Order: sequence, then structure tokens, then C-alpha cells
Amino acid sequence: MNQPLTLADYMSFNLPLPAAKVPGHPATAVWDKVLPMDGRDMALEYCQSCHIITVVITQDRSKQAWLGSLNKPSHVQIKLNAAQRDALANYLVLNAAIPIDQVPEDLRAGGATY
Repeated sequence: MNQPLTLADYMSFNLPLPAAKVPGHPATAVWDKVLPMDGRDMALEYCQSCHIITVVITQDRSKQAWLGSLNKPSHVQIKLNAAQRDALANYLVLNAAIPIDQVPEDLRAGGATY
């Protein structure tokens, strides 16, 4: 995982925060509501709901290829807007392509349900 690039990419999509989301602002009550979901959480939430995660994280694909998949009829029902799809595709370009032998054993079990 390329942590510095992943963080920079996340920040480029999500910062600066709108004033109402800045911690300490009266409208901001809970920290976990401040920042949008990151690519890792989106992959676990949305990709893993139909696939085992290895179907996603072992693929070495370009951003256009990821966006192509995310915009196919079988994936358009996923509740992500265009900016979120773009952020997820960027995250996968930077962090996917993990060799299967480096994926924890418990994540490799089973097969895709999709």
C-alpha cells in the first residue's frame, strides 16, 4: 500500500472541508461524520457486498478500467456518486494489485458471489 500517495489522493478529493464540517463548528457534533468515507472503506462497504475482497484488490487496472467497471449496468446501482466513483477508482489504482499470497488467508476464503 502506498500510504503517502493514498493520503494525498484522499485529501485532494475531500479537502478543504466546508465550514460547517470543521471540528469545533456548532454544526459538527461527531468526528466520524466529519470526513467522507475513504477508498478502503468504500471498497469494503460496496465491493465486498457482492464480491470477496480479493476479486477487487488483486486486480492491476488503470483508472479508466476501474471506472469502466463501476459504470457498467451491474455496478451502477451501487450508491456512489460520480466523485465517489472517481475517488474509489483512484484508491484502487494506488492500492490494488496485491499478490494473492500477500492477502491475509481469512480474506482469501470462499469464492465470489457475483
